Amino acid sequence: MAIKFEDVSFCYDKEKYIFSHLDFQLPEKGFLVLLGKSGSGKTTFLSLLKGELVPTEGKITGNEKDMQMVYQSPLLLDYLSVKENILLPLTLSGKDEKYRQERLKKVLEQVHLEGFEEKEPDTLSGGEKMRVSIARALSKEESVLILDEPTGQLDEENSKDIYKLLKEISQTTLVLLVTHDEKNGTMLSDSIYLLEEGKLIPKKKKDQEEETITKTKEKEDQGKIPMKDSLFLLSKYLNRHPLRVFLSTFFLAFSLTILYLGLNLYHNIHTGLNTLLFYHYNSNIASFSLKEEVADSGNMKLSRYSIPDRTTLHNLKIENSYPCLEYFLPSYNEINVKKEYCDIRFEPVWKENKSKLLLGNGMKDEEDIVVNRLFLKTFSLSEDEALDRQITFSRSTLIYSTQFKATDMIQLDFSFRIRGISKESSTFNEPILYYNYSKIKDKIGNTVLPNLSKEREKETTIDDLFDDEDYLEEDFLCQKTLIESDDIFQLKKDIETKYPGKTRIESKTLSIKESVDQIVSSLIKIGAVFLFLVLLSAFMLEFIAVYSLYDENIRLFALVASFSRNIENRIRITLSNGLCFFFYTLSQLFVLSSLLSLFIRLFSKHNSLPDFLALFDPLSFLFVLLITLIISIPASLLPLRKIKTKNIKKELEGED
Repeated sequence: MAIKFEDVSFCYDKEKYIFSHLDFQLPEKGFLVLLGKSGSGKTTFLSLLKGELVPTEGKITGNEKDMQMVYQSPLLLDYLSVKENILLPLTLSGKDEKYRQERLKKVLEQVHLEGFEEKEPDTLSGGEKMRVSIARALSKEESVLILDEPTGQLDEENSKDIYKLLKEISQTTLVLLVTHDEKNGTMLSDSIYLLEEGKLIPKKKKDQEEETITKTKEKEDQGKIPMKDSLFLLSKYLNRHPLRVFLSTFFLAFSLTILYLGLNLYHNIHTGLNTLLFYHYNSNIASFSLKEEVADSGNMKLSRYSIPDRTTLHNLKIENSYPCLEYFLPSYNEINVKKEYCDIRFEPVWKENKSKLLLGNGMKDEEDIVVNRLFLKTFSLSEDEALDRQITFSRSTLIYSTQFKATDMIQLDFSFRIRGISKESSTFNEPILYYNYSKIKDKIGNTVLPNLSKEREKETTIDDLFDDEDYLEEDFLCQKTLIESDDIFQLKKDIETKYPGKTRIESKTLSIKESVDQIVSSLIKIGAVFLFLVLLSAFMLEFIAVYSLYDENIRLFALVASFSRNIENRIRITLSNGLCFFFYTLSQLFVLSSLLSLFIRLFSKHNSLPDFLALFDPLSFLFVLLITLIISIPASLLPLRKIKTKNIKKELEGED
């Protein structure tokens, strides 16, 4: 079926008519030339011919057949080879590989470019580029080939070669040439029309053989570009801008790496912290008191602490409890080592775990102690200097009670010898001296109180006071007892569950854990805000990078609009761009997260710290993977809205 204009008139917004009562029929094949000055309506005529505009009056029939445009500029994609440029329309239509190769061979023969398949556009002459552009238009076997000033950028010799080529093609296809080159353009034409004052005027017509075409090629369905071909196109273009793509994806990957490490730390910090605290030499010991509110006045509350009775301990399944010795041997004491004085924390140990020793044999006798590495650092001691070093000091303590009149001032002389160095880390720690609780208790407990013995009329030792429940409230018992558990954290949780707000349980390891938990909680809140801002910045950076790439690659979108009426192809190409950025970001994310995780773990090992990070945390990585996808796809789709139709049209009609 031929293309026919039946009394066609056209105007924009009911103003002056550009065409009035056009009435003519185009042949099924041949070489037609359309002449006209600038502003005569050539572009509008082509838009009506292609069905992009609808007549104001009259109708056009037969233009549902496939047409293909060749523009003044070859519009080749410089990051694709000649073969890939020619096959672009078929790629966009989703044609299979076998069909594509058959068409490639045929159109290369038609335009006389055999052997040029792998050449790059930048290596071609102007005439060769235009031949590639024509071959690309022919690849889809269109019924009508429209050319808009295809020789405008060529010299006369190359122009003549192109016209000869078009003449050959017109033997089987309708070729419509729009040109200003009346001299060369009309030489080989079969028909010439002049656009003038809204009319289409036949200017010259040669006799041509009539050929009845019994079957017109039906308009074929517009296919969709396969995702793998779309990814191929975008990856070829992005590879031309490696630095820009790398910088934008690296910033996003680095931001996501920080997020991954934060999640990794959040998931594994408690395991690492428990390992860290396990090596504290008395990590299974805590002090325990009952708490009672005795006064409440506005914002001021007065609490009283007491030693738990046997019933309370039994309810908590605590089988053993021990008197606190802090009244006689306080938690902090000033000691002298190498003529240097410093306050050192004293911690009791009654069940020694030799696996926590770094060096030495540990505690056997009353005088044996174990110290940590911060103790050595405080006094500038090497490990060899520390082992077997003796430490002596004395304390005077007043023993008194509301239940008797007598008081006793006792002096305790302590002589310790370092027999071991613990493995515990210096992180969240302080200089500690661990002493043998049972031996020191015996030493203190066996001390005779002469004045109290005289008042009670029997020999009385400190142990007698420890064992008498009448003295549970006295200061020398410190209103607390010492308890032991293999899992001190779980024990505290159980105590607080059964006696909420009515107890106090304390230890060095519990204090460290609570402090770290608070630090982590604060860091998570601060980190969440920081990471949100960083990810937003990364998204905006990728958006700008993608938009600039789209703006520079407007030719691809112009060709998509020209070769394919399927609007989904533009979306598929932008989705492919998003996937390319996603995979680039993902690869950098994997490398960065692995390297940083490994570095942090090596740093922890070097500083005798446990692993707070897993080498690979699948759950955290999957979450970050999802975030990467959520950022990459919208950041590639949103810039598509900024690509204006006028920019595409300008690209198609512009010059290189």
